[in-house]
Amino acid sequence: MTLAVVSASRVARDAVRDARCVVFAYHEMGYACIEALIAIGAPIAALFTHRDAPGEEIWWRSCAGLARANSIAVYTPVKIGADQITQVAALGPAVIYSYYYRNLLPAELIALAPMGGYNLHGSLLPKYRNHG
Repeated sequence: MTLAVVSASRVARDAVRDARCVVFAYHEMGYACIEALIAIGAPIAALFTHRDAPGEEIWWRSCAGLARANSIAVYTPVKIGADQITQVAALGPAVIYSYYYRNLLPAELIALAPMGGYNLHGSLLPKYRNHG
């Protein structure tokens, strides 16, 4: 690895470590991404996740369990609406991360984070999405 690559990696890691964030995550990918944020010391203000669906075969690790084990507030709203946008605004995130979160995040929510919102999803997103 060159010095420039190492230096860029440190700058990126430090930027993430200094950026207060709110995470929207579910499933094994969400768990792995939260775990990585915790490992580098990212200041996670809160996790928004889904309640496990009755009858769904759960084989992945719990994002909520990981967050609670690390003293991160956990919220499980059915839908992201005005109340949740107000709640996130009060948390003052610099960045919003979304990892395998099942619902589309409203533009008003993402606009709260001056560093933006970043999404990781394991498949192609649908061209048209039901916002209801």
